[in-house]
Amino acid sequence: MKDLNISIVIALVKKNFTLKYKQTLLGFLWSLLHPAFFLLIFIAVFSSIFKTVENYPLYVLSGLVFFLYFSERSYRLQWAVGASIFTKRQDYEIGIHRDN
Repeated sequence: MKDLNISIVIALVKKNFTLKYKQTLLGFLWSLLHPAFFLLIFIAVFSSIFKTVENYPLYVLSGLVFFLYFSERSYRLQWAVGASIFTKRQDYEIGIHRDN
């Protein structure tokens, strides 16, 4: 039973990765490069401003990891709710009937 659960999880993870990264040029590597680019930009821009902060790149990296994670999750949640069957528009005909 445990092997079956692990194989199902592995299959779902593979499917999620292929769906998420099929349209990107670099694929899975992009998920590693994206935070690295953000880190380099933040360090280059703000390191001269925050000279007194020790281990500034570590602070930036820890903040960016959480920020990028939650921004991605909130985007996916918004997309999932928007694509939900509960938000589909349904048209109803309303008629007035008179009994004579």
